[in-house]
Amino acid sequence: MNGADSDSIEGMLLSLGMEKATNGTADLVLYNTCAVRDKAEHRMVSELGEVAKAKRLYPSMKIGILGCAAESLRPSLENRHYVDLIQDGKDLEEMKEAVLTLLPDEIELTPDVLSTHRAGHLSGMVPVIRGCSYMCSYCIVPRTRGLQRSRPLEEILQETEACLDKGSKEIYLLGQNFLAYGRDLREGLKPEEMVRAVHDAFPECRRIRFLTSHPHDVTRSFLEVLSSLPRVAPYFHLPFQSGSDAVLKAMRRITTRAVVEKKMGWIREIWPQASISTDIIIGFPTERASDFDDTLSLVDSLDLDFAYSFLYSPRPQTRAWEMGDPIPHTEKVDRMTRLQDLLGSIWSRKNAQWIGNTVSVLVEGPEKSGKANRFTGRSPSWHPVHFTSDIDPTGTFVDVKIERSGKTSLGGVHV
Repeated sequence: MNGADSDSIEGMLLSLGMEKATNGTADLVLYNTCAVRDKAEHRMVSELGEVAKAKRLYPSMKIGILGCAAESLRPSLENRHYVDLIQDGKDLEEMKEAVLTLLPDEIELTPDVLSTHRAGHLSGMVPVIRGCSYMCSYCIVPRTRGLQRSRPLEEILQETEACLDKGSKEIYLLGQNFLAYGRDLREGLKPEEMVRAVHDAFPECRRIRFLTSHPHDVTRSFLEVLSSLPRVAPYFHLPFQSGSDAVLKAMRRITTRAVVEKKMGWIREIWPQASISTDIIIGFPTERASDFDDTLSLVDSLDLDFAYSFLYSPRPQTRAWEMGDPIPHTEKVDRMTRLQDLLGSIWSRKNAQWIGNTVSVLVEGPEKSGKANRFTGRSPSWHPVHFTSDIDPTGTFVDVKIERSGKTSLGGVHV
């Protein structure tokens, strides 16, 4: 979601004639921040110190802090005299209006300056619902992003068209709680109806993805519709956070292990070609060793394709804040290691099954290794694919024959 907001703000600034700074100095420096975990906040604060040094050399520089951490860290940020703007991320238009107040006087504002502007990126990100009304005890999103607000279908279609006009090859439909889409709209549009409308309106869009879903909201109808749309990528991200009912209750997740297993079973049954990923929090304050063992057993039984695991970090202004952080860091790291070992064995086995298949890859660019004729991209099922090619296919879809696999990626050759 932050990426989508940043793209819109960047596109607005580019449309006004500004350019990205490339020489280490800038008239305007913006941080669009996240507050879900403390690591992101710490990184922003650390980098902010370096920008403060640059501002001493260039006093006309303007510095703005946007997004979730602008809300959660406001008292400490207000004490930093070199910060010119602190604006929360509840409303994108308000963020953009605040950014406009920092622009140099010579920038002429156009009448449509706040309308949809998108920077040109390979993957176009379109928020369809903002905020979240589920009050998970560890999560600060309802406070920093607000309660859920669905966007009208017309806006979603307009923004999708803008992304495609800018050159996007695939579209991400985004929401902190994607499957809650439409409940607050007068017409009561269902999420599967919204996805179908986007799919059918833009046949030129080769690939559509969606994020993120809550187990409580998964329906058979949604899965049946999504599995029938050929250009929706077969990938489903379904965070369950813990395999322990006791921990899920303390997290206020409004779901249970049995519900997670049932909904995952629906995905395997109705959309068998879809890969599945999840989020897992390690070291929640009430997590006992036996609770973590429950998480390991759930992971083992679900045969996941991907998982994103995080060490718990207390967030102020959440219900879990009062629980403290009683589990030692070393114990959290040990649990993380055990989880990663299990996931690695699952992924090694599952990824090996792709060898010999040919997959369509949206090429993001040269491989980071710097080796000649090596490129990287994503398959429809979300696998990172590294491959060799005699041409530079960056920004296009190519077929890659898979010849090797690892724990976290696939490898092959452009065919």
